[in-house]
Amino acid sequence: MKKKRIYTTLIKNYVVFISFMLLICVISILLFVVLMSISAMEQKLPAITADVVVRENYKDIDISDIKLLDGWVEILDENNRVIHTIGNKKTTAMFYRNTDLTKLLGVHNHSEYIYTGAVFTEPVIQKEYICLVALPHDRISITMNIIRAPFEVSQIFLSNMLKVAILFLLLFVLNIFIYSKWTARRISAPLTSITSSIQQMSSGDLSVRMDFKAENEFLQIRDAFNQMADKLQNAENEKKKMEQDRNRMFMDISHDLKTPITTIQGYALALKEGMVEQNEKKQRYLQTIYDKSVRVTNLINNLFDLTMLENTPPQFDIQHHDMAEFLRKMAAEFYEQIEQKGMFLDFHTSMDKLAVPFDNKEMERVIANLLSNAILYNPPGTLIKMSLFEEGDSAIIEIADNGAGIPDHLKDQIFSPFVRGDSSRSSEGGTGLGLAIAKKIVEGYGGKLELILGREKYNTVFRITLKR
Repeated sequence: MKKKRIYTTLIKNYVVFISFMLLICVISILLFVVLMSISAMEQKLPAITADVVVRENYKDIDISDIKLLDGWVEILDENNRVIHTIGNKKTTAMFYRNTDLTKLLGVHNHSEYIYTGAVFTEPVIQKEYICLVALPHDRISITMNIIRAPFEVSQIFLSNMLKVAILFLLLFVLNIFIYSKWTARRISAPLTSITSSIQQMSSGDLSVRMDFKAENEFLQIRDAFNQMADKLQNAENEKKKMEQDRNRMFMDISHDLKTPITTIQGYALALKEGMVEQNEKKQRYLQTIYDKSVRVTNLINNLFDLTMLENTPPQFDIQHHDMAEFLRKMAAEFYEQIEQKGMFLDFHTSMDKLAVPFDNKEMERVIANLLSNAILYNPPGTLIKMSLFEEGDSAIIEIADNGAGIPDHLKDQIFSPFVRGDSSRSSEGGTGLGLAIAKKIVEGYGGKLELILGREKYNTVFRITLKR
């Protein structure tokens, strides 16, 4: 649907306004005509024409209005002789030929008097006569002053004109009012909605959205405001999530550091106080202290690496390597661990060689993390599959397993720091930073690391996509 613009609406409204004004003018003219017709039917207009003043008894003809105009009345018999006059006759003619009457009563009469005629029958002797009314031409011209005219018609005319003028003004004012309200509503309604939405947002309500129908200019403001509100709300939600993740990360760091440090302090105190006498037990305590210190060191190193990857551009030594050969070496390195835990490894690729640009050292870290997690968090008998294939101009690496799977509540945040697949925070597990670091490394190559769930017989599939 084509969107209307403001100027189109204003033009449309103005055309409607003008149309109504023309209609008002037509109604006013028709009303004036009707009022004047009613006045004429009620004989309120002056009797100055023969057909109006004529009487069967011609001696009773009233020529008061005709006299006011210095006119007179002549009565002609069947031979066109003047047999009776009423008023001051100003011509000498006492007989008219038919041609004379035709000229006097015709439209081409050039005399100084205007004549109107009417035929009537005298009731007593049943004879036909002609009534002629003569009026001075200059007294009834169309330029006569109706206001000063010596007739009741002037009052009738002015009265009817006043009625029509009042009606015209009322309709004119009503039309302006309706036009103004209609036009203002098309502008004020969206402006009111915009103002209200801005005030709500300024008060902190980021859920407010504009929803109205209007011209295109206002719709552009509406859509821009809604887009801005979406971005602000998303930013606010992201900020809250970051705060939650930060708080959770601090708690996780505190927990993961507190547990091994507490063990180190306890064992060190026992050795310091001489509470352990057997050499075998001392060695076990020292080994535990060493293992816990290594874990703390690994945790701090991983946390440092993640912070560097998030806050500074990664510096990679990217070169073209044979990805197929690289994955074969990684499979060989982890094969013994997989076999010791009673698991199975299926390595599959249809290519003998596939050149891909990557940092050999960092990619080892990514693959090692994925394989270590599969070994650490799955029971014996689990099948781990490594595969390599091409998809368009990308190289795809998948590391999948049919083991315990990832709990539903961890699927959406599996790549967040300190998230572990077993949901417990056992000190025997990893640091919880491996997947977060692996994702940052892959994305640093311009690639993508994602979790795919429920493919065929595999519960968990990690897919790495790298540009070739």
